[in-house]
Amino acid sequence: MKKLYTLFILLSGSILFGQEYRPLLDNNNLWTTSESISDGGGGYYRYQNEIRLNDQTINHNEKEYINLEIRTRIGHEFGPDYGEWGEWYDSSIYLHENLEEKNIYIYYRDYEVEFLLYNFDIEVGDTIPTQGFSPNFGFQHPTIVTSINYENHYGLENVKTFQTNHQDDDLIIYEGIGGSHGLFTLITLEHYYSLEDFNPILNIIEMANNKSQIFPNPFSDKIQIQNSKEIKELQLFDLQGKLISTNKNLDELNSKLSSLNNAVYFLKINYKNNKSETIKLIKNK
Repeated sequence: MKKLYTLFILLSGSILFGQEYRPLLDNNNLWTTSESISDGGGGYYRYQNEIRLNDQTINHNEKEYINLEIRTRIGHEFGPDYGEWGEWYDSSIYLHENLEEKNIYIYYRDYEVEFLLYNFDIEVGDTIPTQGFSPNFGFQHPTIVTSINYENHYGLENVKTFQTNHQDDDLIIYEGIGGSHGLFTLITLEHYYSLEDFNPILNIIEMANNKSQIFPNPFSDKIQIQNSKEIKELQLFDLQGKLISTNKNLDELNSKLSSLNNAVYFLKINYKNNKSETIKLIKNK
């Protein structure tokens, strides 16, 4: 009996900690950050930023980097409100993700420098790289991982969460999301950054301009997708946006569709050219 109990504990631990890697670079992700900058007189200038990936890429050190675009709005002098959003603009910041090594690299075009930004494969006691966080390019205190847990954050379940001993603040790293102070920012002497929100968006506009044809839809057990050879990954979500499964190909997806209850679902198709689209599916058996 004791051996069976021990085996159960080991299997439970494997299930709990054997989570699939959650990629960070996704065309549908939207990061919302706040920024407070000291005015030198005891006050602060306040800004809010939205960050997302665009279609521009650049090659550096045999890595393909994807550009970040940003828009900003300025906080009112009195009160918590902000003004209108500015226009989206292409930043000089690029990111690259190595899915096999679970690493995120950052490239600053204006400075022509590259850093390891996140290593989501580190363990308790390992040092977190901080050289890539702007604006100081590594003038940060050493940061050690103190614990790793699977928690719910920003509406997502079982996010691999790294607690740290970063000096003078509560820096937390989230796999597939970034840091508690933003995607590529940390607290400095005169700047305070915070990750306010993270949304893996199911874009309704994309749904209205689908490039792929799915049939039958409504479906009973299986579906067919036009141009399925160009697909890199298929992600299935429920009506509330909760991720149900991630699949490498159509056959893998179809093996799971037959067991679903009758309902409305969303299928996000990630293509090999880094494009993506989201399509509504109706299960009606």
